[in-house]
Amino acid sequence: MRFDKKFGYHVCMISYISPNFFFLSFLANLLMVHYEKYLCIIYPLRYHSIWVHRCVPLALVIAWTLPLFFACLPMMGWNNWKIDSNCSYKYVFTNAYIYMETYGVVIPSILAIAFITVKVLSVARKQLKDIKKLHRSVQSKAAIELEHQMDLRYARCIAIVSLTFLVCWVPYIAVLQVSVLAIAHYEFSWWIILTLTCVGSGSAAIIPIILGLCHREYTELWRNLFSRYCCKRRETLSNLHDMTSKEEKLQDGLTDVK
Repeated sequence: MRFDKKFGYHVCMISYISPNFFFLSFLANLLMVHYEKYLCIIYPLRYHSIWVHRCVPLALVIAWTLPLFFACLPMMGWNNWKIDSNCSYKYVFTNAYIYMETYGVVIPSILAIAFITVKVLSVARKQLKDIKKLHRSVQSKAAIELEHQMDLRYARCIAIVSLTFLVCWVPYIAVLQVSVLAIAHYEFSWWIILTLTCVGSGSAAIIPIILGLCHREYTELWRNLFSRYCCKRRETLSNLHDMTSKEEKLQDGLTDVK
């Protein structure tokens, strides 16, 4: 980003720090959600005694305070600002800060999320094998059908996770690499940089929506409302159809009498 207007120090800092803070806080909350899910699956019996479950306000404070502190470091003095500087990212973020955020915060967090996801899927695969062993001891048709359903559900889960990582995180990592390695040495059109940044950040922002749509508890309300609306509409249409058929039969009967 670059602003042609010559903003003041605080206005320019806030214009760059705010988007960075929102993204870092989003990433921290997403990492906290994955970590909480990991603890729930790995330690199901001790989950209620773990600090993430017992101290939810503390976890939220950590997920928002640490990104705020890191994002405000340029405003605290870690910048290249001069008296005659225009509002450009080169004067707000130093190269050391960009390297630290990219390779010390963002990419490790993304890799941690990927590792937690793979670990959760491996535990789910192990549990699926145990369930299959129990079903094979029964040797019934219903048990075999249930095994096929579980296999399909697990395969769909792996496909969703893999596609989400490829679509949402890989573009953003590519944008970071381009931003860190290429922009300092080459001149790019600012429309290209802005487009790449929007694509990367927008793709990463899709992940909470995907997680919500894949969770049955989150979509249960909308499914119930949709089913009620569709059922009522079908009942209304069927009642109208029955009334129409009855009227036609009545008219046919009157015609026969005449």
